[in-house]
Amino acid sequence: MWWTLFVSLNLLITVGSCTFIPQTYRKDYFKSPKDASCYLAALSLHGIWAIALVQSAVAPSVFPDWIRFSGAALFLAGNTLVIWARAVNPFFTVGIVVPDYIVKNGPYHWMKHPGFVGFALAADGTFFLLGEWWAAVPTLVYQCVLGYRAYLEDRTLSVYFHNYR
Repeated sequence: MWWTLFVSLNLLITVGSCTFIPQTYRKDYFKSPKDASCYLAALSLHGIWAIALVQSAVAPSVFPDWIRFSGAALFLAGNTLVIWARAVNPFFTVGIVVPDYIVKNGPYHWMKHPGFVGFALAADGTFFLLGEWWAAVPTLVYQCVLGYRAYLEDRTLSVYFHNYR
């Protein structure tokens, strides 16, 4: 049941991304330059569900249903925040780029890095939804990589924009 929910939510997020994020923003996102931390982030993010899949087949753990439903809610909330951030920010890319201006509308009105926050919430949601303890390892690695990338982005933007919050 939980894997069906996970796949269904991923399909819903894919449809939402294609519906709300302009096509040019989606193309720029995938064409942007990538560094080693991008690949480590992708590897650890996909490692969450891959390790959960192996553990669920070999030695499944038992998470209560309320934790798994909370994970589904976190997954949806995080991905919704990412879609919103990507929809309003033409500079939202995989690599760290210097934008022409700082986006301050949408979720950027309330926080500096809504994309990173959304990715972190979605990763935590994946872990809790799938409910396998060993998936905590790639989840923690992913959180560390996101923190490092947020730090790099802050440092880059503060060099080019002296009034960067």
